[in-house]
Amino acid sequence: MKVFNNIILLLGLLLTVPSASQNRTNIDTLLERLNENHMGSVTDVFTLEELQQLKAYFATQKGNVPVQENESLLLNRRLASSQVVIPVRVVSIEPTDLSDLLDYGPSNIPEFEGAGYIRGIPANEAVIIDNANNVYLRGIENNTIVNNGAVVNVPPGESITGVELIVGRTDMLYGVSTNGVDSSHLLRINPSNFEAEVIGGNNGLIVPIALAKDGANNLITIDIDDDMVYTLNIETGAASLIGPLGYNANFGQGMAFDPFSGEILNAAYNSSVGDSELRVINPNTGLSVSLGTIKPGTLDQFGWIDAYDSDLLATIENIFDEFEMYPNPMSDQLHIKATNPIQSVSIFTLAGQEVVQKSMDTLSSTLDLAFLSSGMYVMQVEINNELGFYKLIKN
Repeated sequence: MKVFNNIILLLGLLLTVPSASQNRTNIDTLLERLNENHMGSVTDVFTLEELQQLKAYFATQKGNVPVQENESLLLNRRLASSQVVIPVRVVSIEPTDLSDLLDYGPSNIPEFEGAGYIRGIPANEAVIIDNANNVYLRGIENNTIVNNGAVVNVPPGESITGVELIVGRTDMLYGVSTNGVDSSHLLRINPSNFEAEVIGGNNGLIVPIALAKDGANNLITIDIDDDMVYTLNIETGAASLIGPLGYNANFGQGMAFDPFSGEILNAAYNSSVGDSELRVINPNTGLSVSLGTIKPGTLDQFGWIDAYDSDLLATIENIFDEFEMYPNPMSDQLHIKATNPIQSVSIFTLAGQEVVQKSMDTLSSTLDLAFLSSGMYVMQVEINNELGFYKLIKN
C-alpha cells in the first residue's frame, strides 16, 4: 500500500531548490514523496523547480521504463479538460496529435478541477466539480465559467474525484467520492439540481480517483493506492476488482468513455515517468496501454476529461434555413424536406452511437423510425456537401 499524507500537511514540507552537491539525496526525497498518494494537483506537493528536477531525472531513466505506445484510432475526436499545473488552463486534447494542446485561456476556478463531463444535445457545455464539491458550468472550447452552487449530500470529508453520465430515458449522473484514507462511496447525482444520493456503504477503496463507464454502462474506477481497476455496482455501490492498471498512477486523473471509438480513455499522471500520458484501459482486464505522452517536454496534468466531436458542438449554427422535419416529437415516421437535394441523413444516440444512416438524392423523404427506442437523438443532415444538426425526440 502506498503511503498517504494529507496534501495540506505536505505543503509545509516543500523545500527550496537544493544545491548540486545534494542532488542525489534530494532526488531520493522527491521520489519518496512522489510514491505517496496525492489526490489533487502535482503543484500542491512539488514546486515547479522540483518538478523540473524530477523530469530531468526521469529523462535519464526512460531507457529502463517500458512504455508501450499505440497509434491512436480516435480520428477527429477531442477531449475537453483543464490543464491543472499552475497556471490552470482551459484546454482540449487531440488524441491523434498529442504534441500540443488546444488552449482556450485561463481558468478562474480556485480549487482543483477533479471531475467533469460534457452535456447538451449536441454538446454545448462542460460541468466541472472541484475538490470542494463546487459545481461550475463552462464552455467547451472557451473559458466562460459560471458558478452553479455545489453538490449536496456528499459524505462528510469526501471530495468527488470522478463523474460519469449514464444516458437513458432519464439521464443520471454518477460520481465517486473519497477522503483519500478510509472512506469512499458511489453517488447518484441529479444532473438538474446536483443533489447526491449515496449508493450503499463504504466501498473499501482508498483513493478512487476517476470514474467512467464501458460500452455496457458498467461503472469503472481507478484506485491510485494499489493501481488497480475496479467496477462499481450501479445498484449497491460495491467495488469488484478487474485487474492491475499497469502503470504507477498518482495525483488527479481524468477518465472517460468515448462512445464513438468504444474506448475508455485515461489522461494519466504516471509517476514512473514523471509525465502525463493518454492511455486506453481494457475494461475486461484493467490493463492500460499508452497512446503517448501529452505535450512532451512540458509539465502538464489533467484532472478530468470527456470526449466530444467539435463538428457536433451546439455552437455550430444549423446551415439549412429551408430544411423541415416533422412531426417532432415523432412516433413512427419522420418527414423531411428541403429546397436543395438532401444527400444523406444519419441519426445518433446521445452516447454517440449511429442508429440510422441513409444516403439519398431527394427534396423530400419519409423515414420509418418505429424501431427506435423512446428518447432524444441527434440527426445529421447533409445538403450541398455541408452538414446540419438537429435534435430529434422519439415518443
